Amino acid sequence: MSLATATSEASAEAAFGDLLNRVRADFDTQFTWDYERGRDGLNRLYEKAKRSQWNVSDDLDWSIDVDPERMVRLQADATGVPAGFPARSLLDVKGSPVASWNDDKWVEFAVHSQCSSLSQFLHGEQGALLCTARLVEAVPWI
Repeated sequence: MSLATATSEASAEAAFGDLLNRVRADFDTQFTWDYERGRDGLNRLYEKAKRSQWNVSDDLDWSIDVDPERMVRLQADATGVPAGFPARSLLDVKGSPVASWNDDKWVEFAVHSQCSSLSQFLHGEQGALLCTARLVEAVPWI
């Protein structure tokens, strides 16, 4: 490891402290769960990239009121599939805690299920990014 690399890593660890996590392998991979923007050079690169493709700040109408519960109800009405399906099969299980749920509770469950799926997708993509970075580090000639 060069002195410049060691100094850079020490600076990153000092700047981000407990937000960094290290996974030990043949070479180190560092990742952070901090989604705040804090590096000027990276911010400039991000803004330049946004100008070259669709821009989340400009191309999405952020004034639209997004009501996930309303969307669950609309989807259930449009498809004829009740909110919370297929978990509603638990209604048939004797002593099931969901047996007493009303429609509002099933809608809440559907919203939480969607949030969980989106979270899994986000973190799966982060894992894919880490794997890709490791491949680039391990075989940079590809």
